[in-house]
Amino acid sequence: MCVVCGEHNETNSHLFMECHWSKQIWFASSLGVVFNLHDSRYVPFHKWLEENIIDVDEDIIVQILALCYEIWCARNKKYFEGSDVVVVATVQKTQRSIMNFKSASTVFVETLSGGPILPISDVHWTPPFSGFYKLNVDATGLIEGDKWGIGVVVRDNKGVVVGTSSWQVFSLPNSEVAEALAMRKGLEFAKDMSFLNLIAESDASNVVLALNAHQQSPNYVGSIIRDCINFKGSFRNLNLSHVRREANQSAHYLAKYTLKNLDCIWIEETLPCISAVLTFDLLPNLC
Repeated sequence: MCVVCGEHNETNSHLFMECHWSKQIWFASSLGVVFNLHDSRYVPFHKWLEENIIDVDEDIIVQILALCYEIWCARNKKYFEGSDVVVVATVQKTQRSIMNFKSASTVFVETLSGGPILPISDVHWTPPFSGFYKLNVDATGLIEGDKWGIGVVVRDNKGVVVGTSSWQVFSLPNSEVAEALAMRKGLEFAKDMSFLNLIAESDASNVVLALNAHQQSPNYVGSIIRDCINFKGSFRNLNLSHVRREANQSAHYLAKYTLKNLDCIWIEETLPCISAVLTFDLLPNLC
């Protein structure tokens, strides 16, 4: 018996195209599909699916499969948790799933098409010691314009993301200032999250050198370095290290993503736009 309507047998065709709530979801979606059971062209759902994902635009295929997935998830939440099925919420979840898929796919395609990350590399991210967290920070800017993106990623000794954050900043004079600001924001984020034993990594060697040598030049960068040094007292253990770009890819891609998106903070959640990068980071450590 159908979990949602309780009126008909729950076949694939009923669940995905005949039940009143699934029909509403298809119609409310961007596809605007109308299933008419009395239409002479009516076919079972598996036949309809075959006919509508062959020789069509990739975006349509993605939307159809995402709708099927969210309908199935909504049905399971109703069955296992007793959650009400809300048509609008299901359609919204579908759109979010599509956006997340496209964001993750972009990074994955860049990676496999000759980007800087390779599944196996002599240089890669390594997890921190037990009891420590590792902070990776990076900043990147547009070739033209004064907008910069800052990405911050914190992982534990198992490589699990415990916090990420990103910011857009404007009117910075150069990359050195942007990289120093990325470190300051990263340390402040880690302090606010109470990550007391921390290894902080950046691919900006001049910033790490200035921090370890306590070099506070009388300029914009110097004032940011001074702020970073002042944060040191907030940690039980703080190790500042320079790494190559290959070992800092998660923060780099997050910074690039931020150039086109709003400032955000994610706690104990993996952001889809860097999920492929995080996976590749762990591969060398699993070999």
